[in-house]
Amino acid sequence: MTPSEAAIGTRKAVTVSLEELKQSECMLDTLEEAFGPSSLGILIVKDLPSRFGELRQRLLSYASYLANLPAHQL
Repeated sequence: MTPSEAAIGTRKAVTVSLEELKQSECMLDTLEEAFGPSSLGILIVKDLPSRFGELRQRLLSYASYLANLPAHQL
């Protein structure tokens, strides 16, 4: 195991519910745990609506188009 693999192994993704995010109940310390300087940088959102997969796929299909737009159109 390399030093970088060991460092990643001690960090964990942080999980919050969609409702917590919508109601602003997600505390600052939770976000700091997820995105702070010693974090893994991953926030897992649970309790998503069943339609999320379809919406995600539709949104991601536009990523290449968006990435290729000229800067003045963004």
